[in-house]
Amino acid sequence: MFWRTTLIAARSLRRNLLRTLLTMLGVAIGVAAVISMLAMVSGATLRVQSAVAGIGVHVLFVLPRPPRSAGVSRGYTVKAKLVPADVTAIVKDCPAIVAASPIDMTTAQCVYQDRNWSTFIVGSGPDYPYVRNMKLVAGRYFADDEVRAMRRVCVLGSSVADHLFGDVDPVGSVIRIKQEPFVVVGEFASKGGSGMGVDQDDRVYAPVSTVMTSIDHQPYLDYAMASARDEAAVPIAKRQITALLRQRWHVPEHTPNNFEIFTQTQIAQQVNAEGAIMTLFLGGVAAISLLVGGIGIMNVMLVSVTERVREIGIRMGVGARSRDILLQFLTEALVLSSASGVLGVMAGYAIASLAAHLSKWPFHVSSASILLAFGSSVAVGVFFGIFPAFKASRLDPIEALRVD
Repeated sequence: MFWRTTLIAARSLRRNLLRTLLTMLGVAIGVAAVISMLAMVSGATLRVQSAVAGIGVHVLFVLPRPPRSAGVSRGYTVKAKLVPADVTAIVKDCPAIVAASPIDMTTAQCVYQDRNWSTFIVGSGPDYPYVRNMKLVAGRYFADDEVRAMRRVCVLGSSVADHLFGDVDPVGSVIRIKQEPFVVVGEFASKGGSGMGVDQDDRVYAPVSTVMTSIDHQPYLDYAMASARDEAAVPIAKRQITALLRQRWHVPEHTPNNFEIFTQTQIAQQVNAEGAIMTLFLGGVAAISLLVGGIGIMNVMLVSVTERVREIGIRMGVGARSRDILLQFLTEALVLSSASGVLGVMAGYAIASLAAHLSKWPFHVSSASILLAFGSSVAVGVFFGIFPAFKASRLDPIEALRVD
């Protein structure tokens, strides 16, 4: 019975093929929008999560600034001035911390022979590669005695090495940073983009003491990075650093901190929250497309009922019941929306794949998003097909037969 009804529905829709295809297009666009938008948001979220996971080993960020609530500073009484000695104290006096690195960042022009490149200069300590989980492909990283002696040595990110040296091994060469000569002692392996449009390989790393005195010319750090001994120790490390800095900076009791400490978990939670907001927003836009497509289905079905009044009268005259007519037109709406859903799924997958290829971002179409989009198209078809089907089933067969 069901297959016979479906076959009759398909034949009815085929009579006005162009109108049927145009109606299907409206729903298909909505389904494609749902799948492609969810795929791109999911892919972007995965990329940022991967970048967050690649930051380092159980990393905490210490920033010398007051915490903010709803975008407004909560205020503080003691001005925060993070110095290298504070980072040394964090490693020494916080048992949950196994390594830490001071960070002073600035930008400068780097020159090698006739090539030059403007990039970020990162002043750091000897533990930076461990904290950031970075690997060297050539040479070495600078040692603690070179930091204390303010040596002019540096390690290049892979992007900087490519721009300045091409295929030549940079180790042992001398580059100039703000006219100051620096010996290249190593090169980092490529770490890729951060997921936020930032090239993590476009960096030059030098001893923090050298950067602060010879390049940036400022006595305070921008921030510090610390690595807890394991994941379970991260909240303990955060409490230990908080207590230490409040003591070192003489922050009065019952006064807010004049610094912030972020963990990878907090960053990941923020990324997930922003991804959920984007999913809801884009899902709403796609839902509007489905709604418009559903209205198109109802309009076509109403026109179909009007055109087939005499056919309905003949069917009723030979014994068809009202529920048979209702089922027939609901089946037509279901066939129309299901075919539109299949077309939309294929189009959405193709759009997401093309967008991922052009943007070089990961693309992720989950089975859940396909089921959601296809199920929505079927639900829309049935919902907007009920009224036309009910109208057809309530026709008076005698009046229907009188229609020319």
